[in-house]
Amino acid sequence: MDWPQYADYFDSISVEQDFFTSFQTNNYKLAFEFGFFFLNYAIKYCGGGIELVFLTASLFCALCTYLLSSYFPGNRIFIFTIYVSYNFIYMHFSTVRQSIAVGLFFIAMWAYLRLSNKKLMYVFFALSACFQISALLYALMFFCSFLVRNTYRHISLWILVACLLLASIHLGSDPYSLLSSILPSRFASKLMEYAVWDYSLSLKTYLFGAYIVCCAVSLGWLERKEKPAVTGPTNTENKLILNLATTSLMLSATLILLFPNNFALWTRVFNIASVLFASALSTFYYSNIKGYRLLFLTHLIIAAISFVVSLYSAQEAMVPYKTIF
Repeated sequence: MDWPQYADYFDSISVEQDFFTSFQTNNYKLAFEFGFFFLNYAIKYCGGGIELVFLTASLFCALCTYLLSSYFPGNRIFIFTIYVSYNFIYMHFSTVRQSIAVGLFFIAMWAYLRLSNKKLMYVFFALSACFQISALLYALMFFCSFLVRNTYRHISLWILVACLLLASIHLGSDPYSLLSSILPSRFASKLMEYAVWDYSLSLKTYLFGAYIVCCAVSLGWLERKEKPAVTGPTNTENKLILNLATTSLMLSATLILLFPNNFALWTRVFNIASVLFASALSTFYYSNIKGYRLLFLTHLIIAAISFVVSLYSAQEAMVPYKTIF
């Protein structure tokens, strides 16, 4: 969907000038972050085309996802399959900058968990924002996850806040204006671009949000019922991933509730929520799959029904953020 925009951006870059001069004179520089300009400039300077930019983004995010998944017990193929099912087509054929930012976030998580290197983690967090400014939201969720003590209370608080926000909307408040008044101008201007979008999504949108909440609740239930595998992450690290997964799932559901017609807003969070959810499932659930056959079958049936329904309801057959329903 965004292919023409990325192609025009790539064509606008002049490699006859040095990098800094080319960046300063480029008309697109305000619309794209610094890191993505550097990637395009380097590939074009070496003789590559826009296709190589897409290929680089796809391979990078896929490898970073696989690297993060290798840290968890269970089965990394299980995690990677979730990533491909929910993220790969959508991200790498549309939100190219976002896919690179997500990959950098995942490798930052890997540096923190595997290498215990906070400085390297901060570097990757910063690089992630250089490709997509909304990646700062990922870092915020990371630090907020250390504050979570009880998963069920955490979910209940999210639901309470979301209900209050929804009630204020029905009383006449505009969620776009409300958020724009408290966000920095860079974020506010981007958010207001989405305010004019009008994708009339049906009840299935809200049902999808409810299903995401159920995924978060199931993580809390598994946490109380099943101890994580003996080998692998420590209890503190397990709790961090569980908190991250829960926070990202609940934030995704909240954004769906507040902005149901704005897929570009809530899918930015769901991109990482799906992988973190799979990582948490791998830690708590995959090692004892026989004990949760009913839960597994329920998820499988819901996913199958959602896919079949999406084939008949999507306006365009291969636009994944519509077919996801």
